[in-house]
Amino acid sequence: MNVAVIHQHQLILDSFIKLIEIEGWRVIAGFIQFQDAIEQLKAPEIDIVILSLQGSGDTATEQIAQLKKVLPGRPILVISPFCSQAYVNSAIQAGASGYLSKNISADILIEAISELLNGELYINLSGSRVSEQSLGCRPLILECLTGREFEIFLSFAKGLNPKQVAIELNIMPKTAHVHRANIMKKLQVRSQFALLKIAMDCGLISSHDIAV
Repeated sequence: MNVAVIHQHQLILDSFIKLIEIEGWRVIAGFIQFQDAIEQLKAPEIDIVILSLQGSGDTATEQIAQLKKVLPGRPILVISPFCSQAYVNSAIQAGASGYLSKNISADILIEAISELLNGELYINLSGSRVSEQSLGCRPLILECLTGREFEIFLSFAKGLNPKQVAIELNIMPKTAHVHRANIMKKLQVRSQFALLKIAMDCGLISSHDIAV
């Protein structure tokens, strides 16, 4: 069984590789830069990809979509610092087969890899496995938003200003302003507080997610 690992920090990447190889699996590629992985990975050589997200560069959905294009049919296990329902939903809908929070234990990582190789969906947030059914789908009121707008909606709903959203999603502040205006128009609201209310009413964020 051949594994590819993408992680932005060399020390953690090396730790993942050692852990996986202890289980008897083969890590045939480890990448720090996502673009290097896209250019070098080939489907016949890979059985599963582990993708670590750090909230910078391309968005999660864009990265997953790119991996699915170069590695069709291969499961993608996402490890992310973002644990809200919305982020998990976006990743799964984009094509990920598994989603783990960044504070997972070694045992959970190995369990997740095994489950994905058996064709199962695996989601574990903060040590607790979550069923696909419990995540639900994107609320109907938000179906009018594109995938990118949905991500930006969540950022503004958390109380971030355009400059903070721009940094978080690697876009220009002016672009963040434009997206906010378009999102408010589609949702027929006039304030950022209204975005927060929609997100909380839909169960997409909690009070702990709100920026202070």
